[in-house]
Amino acid sequence: MTDQTKKQNNGKPPVFQGVFAYFPNALREVAKVSAYGKDKYQQPWGAKGWLDVPLEDLQDAHARHTLDQLIDGDVNEADGGVLHKAQIAWEALAVLEVYLRNRDASTGATRPTEAPLDPVRGPFRYWAETPLS
Repeated sequence: MTDQTKKQNNGKPPVFQGVFAYFPNALREVAKVSAYGKDKYQQPWGAKGWLDVPLEDLQDAHARHTLDQLIDGDVNEADGGVLHKAQIAWEALAVLEVYLRNRDASTGATRPTEAPLDPVRGPFRYWAETPLS
């Protein structure tokens, strides 16, 4: 691929190379936590009730799962057998997402807030068409 044919990313975050390619196994485990939570709270895919949870409560859940893992070991049998580390990672992502949304709301910045599922390309259609500021 020549410099002229290479796509110019112009400082855009390397989502595939920098996240998906680095952490495929971890992301699979985090997805299991999402699936368990969806079923536990009887929510359809795409529902984001956790966005209504105060940031401090998400941080408390993160700390509880960290402590639970230290005491009870790797697998959380009480929560469908998912890994405590995966729950900790999910909660870290939720804390970061809520923090960024709150920060953006206070500064007027815009980011994609919804990623509706596309039957062919899933949420990627929306992300590809919505520029970050």
